[in-house]
Amino acid sequence: LSTQSDKDIWSGKTLRGCWAMRYLFIINSLCNPIALQKLENAIAALDDNARSLIDIRYTQYAGHATEIAAEASDSYNDKITIVACGGDGTVHEIVNGIAYRLTPIIVIPIGNDINKAKNPIVKDICPPYKSLE
Repeated sequence: LSTQSDKDIWSGKTLRGCWAMRYLFIINSLCNPIALQKLENAIAALDDNARSLIDIRYTQYAGHATEIAAEASDSYNDKITIVACGGDGTVHEIVNGIAYRLTPIIVIPIGNDINKAKNPIVKDICPPYKSLE
């Protein structure tokens, strides 16, 4: 249990957990193959130091993203950022896996059904793959 006040945390005096040291890409194995290839190429183009901070897991069945996310959250809490790579279903599964936890999430919309992930506001703030450049 933390002894820090909410005021200290939100005022920027405490940055613990704001930026995770590792990234877990949870990728829907049935997502858009062209977008998947672009994502894999972007990851491969990163320097060795950046790639060493990334773990990649591909989903194998319905509900698998929930299991992967919950396991990562249980193990690393706020020391890992989960990168949801897929459509609305993948994001939904991951959010269910980390609900009520401190694990941050990033969404890269590469699914076949990306209605929520392609929100124009989100798209303008951070286009897919831009943060990997």
